[in-house]
Amino acid sequence: MPRTFASVPCALLLLTLAACSGDDLNGEPSGDAGAAAGDCGWPLEATLHDAGDDPQRILELSPAAGDRIELEMWTAVETELLIDGEDSSFVDTPDIHLGMVVTVDEVNDDEIVMSFEYDDARATTATHVAMTEAVESVAGLTGTLTTSRSGGFADVEIADRAQLESGAGHEVPVVLGDLEWMLTDMPVLFPDEAVGIGGRWTTAYPTDGDVLPACIQTTYTLTALDDESYEVSVEWAEDVVPTTVERDGAMSAEVVGGSTAGSITSSGTLGSPLPETSSIVVSHELEEEVERDGAVETRERTTVHERGFERRR
Repeated sequence: MPRTFASVPCALLLLTLAACSGDDLNGEPSGDAGAAAGDCGWPLEATLHDAGDDPQRILELSPAAGDRIELEMWTAVETELLIDGEDSSFVDTPDIHLGMVVTVDEVNDDEIVMSFEYDDARATTATHVAMTEAVESVAGLTGTLTTSRSGGFADVEIADRAQLESGAGHEVPVVLGDLEWMLTDMPVLFPDEAVGIGGRWTTAYPTDGDVLPACIQTTYTLTALDDESYEVSVEWAEDVVPTTVERDGAMSAEVVGGSTAGSITSSGTLGSPLPETSSIVVSHELEEEVERDGAVETRERTTVHERGFERRR
């Protein structure tokens, strides 16, 4: 069954808050954030706004069962943190390099079901031992990824995830959560209608609704189309929803304001189940008032998350 989980900008809010405090912040948000159900969910659906230039055609993925694609993937995060206006040190997750083999298991009228296995995983920048071990443990992980025939993400499952996270430190859930986010954003969604170069469509991307709107509208533009080859750019921008996050009454954070924005450029062929190249940049700004043991401090955080992948040659 399709699942709804937090987008990484939202996950970063909570993870970085916990990292700065030295505590795990898993409490529930209060207030009206996310109270109204958003009109979005998995699988993603496209709304066409501009069909673009002629010639136009319906774009549908057409891989065959047994097809295989090998990918090299990378991710990097950089954070700047100010506490009461002063620079403060912040330990980001390390830059990560991954290798992944994707095999098409089934293609039917509605869905493409793929299995994947990570055959390489390593931290490429300095980090502490526990995080290095968590990253390296990704090698050998398997799972499944499902999309619609139009490329819309439908579901992802990392095999034995609950067992992997059971009894582990916070590093393992952080790494697996990042993998899940990467897998969610790898496919490219096309509309059901015919489009040409310059075609523009949107979709509503679901979040957990804690500090972001329940749905984030993303805009897709077909920037190139040559026979079976395509290039698509994706953009989004949203303001953070003011709210309060608490943990056992010992610590709370009032989200005062902020924003998230992102862009993706992906290219590939319609005969492949996933793009062959993709580059993604997500920027996030957050201002919050954090209260702990009666003391209040203002935290201003800017995070830039860059990642991408390309077909292994």
